Amino acid sequence: MWCNDSVTDEPVTLASNVPGAEFPRWGSGGLEFRIHAPAAHQVNLQLPGDSLGTGSVPFSPQADGFWHAAIADPAAGFHYYQIEIDGLTTNDPGSRTYSGYGRSVSGVEVPDPLEPFELRDVPHGELRSLWFHSTVTRSWRELWVWTPPGYDDSPDLRYPVLYLQHGSGEDETSWSRQGRAGIIMDNLLADGAVRPMLVVMGSGYAGAPPSMPMSASDSTMIIDGLQRLLTDDVITVVDQHYRTIADRRQRALAGLSMGGRQALIIGLRRPDLFGWLGGLSPAIWLSGTTDAGWSVDPGWVDDAVSAAGGVRPQQVFLSAGTREERFVTAVEQLSGSLAAAGIDYNSYVSPGTAHEWTSWRRSLTEMAPRLFRDPRTGS
Repeated sequence: MWCNDSVTDEPVTLASNVPGAEFPRWGSGGLEFRIHAPAAHQVNLQLPGDSLGTGSVPFSPQADGFWHAAIADPAAGFHYYQIEIDGLTTNDPGSRTYSGYGRSVSGVEVPDPLEPFELRDVPHGELRSLWFHSTVTRSWRELWVWTPPGYDDSPDLRYPVLYLQHGSGEDETSWSRQGRAGIIMDNLLADGAVRPMLVVMGSGYAGAPPSMPMSASDSTMIIDGLQRLLTDDVITVVDQHYRTIADRRQRALAGLSMGGRQALIIGLRRPDLFGWLGGLSPAIWLSGTTDAGWSVDPGWVDDAVSAAGGVRPQQVFLSAGTREERFVTAVEQLSGSLAAAGIDYNSYVSPGTAHEWTSWRRSLTEMAPRLFRDPRTGS
């Protein structure tokens, strides 16, 4: 959660604002929003249902045609939001937009210098764009690749690779923009907490265009399509363009929510390709417990290990936020299944957060230092 000591009397504009926009802003008056809508009868702030809040907050009209709203005690981190003006839902013209909910939506970044995802004066890696033509989707696709500081200075060095998947309705930009994955990795590397590695972020939707399955009923397409994309295209393209260590023990697959489901199921199916797996708030439920569209049979982990000839990943990382009870339950169930199958795992619970980017930023911070190390010694 955000740190009260870091709030100043003078309100500050946010990194998520478009250039020149005074609002949203943050300070001792809380998180403030302002919209110019002189002909409007009613304006509401639609909250994302995470630790920022649920439902809507009404704006108050001002004499100059502006409307004002504030959240007194906002949670730190990134939050989606939208504005409703006389029943029409729209984005805030003062905020940047981000890929979420299957469309571009407003986002606000509430700072907290105590969190590991804030910019620090440390060496920074580079975020690179790699386009390739997919044989699976029969279309051009983009990968975002984070390379560690000094990648180009040591042409003889090769690196392990973390393939990092987004959640439902997001895209290949989400982990870098909303998730601040590069900043997190920069900070961890500067602290000596992680091995230098590449982080590859691509779209988890792998149907032939214009297909973009969004619902749990499309679960098979979501899993099988991405598996084919990874095995037939992405890994080969990355190995060709970057200095990777092409070995399962130096390759990880992780993701959040929908991406966590993809990572765990695909990774357990293909332990010959991925030695390390991560499910951050993974959308996997045991049959009969909740949404059948995302459910699996209770013995699915055992079945996957058996189908893979008994080959197991080096380690699996699981996480959730304390305020997303459904996913905490999923992590508990998965932990039991992994233990029963003889698979080494560890888990993390983010205090005070819900199904939101603060949970996943913290989870990446916890997971990355465990990757590509001996699980028994940590070296």
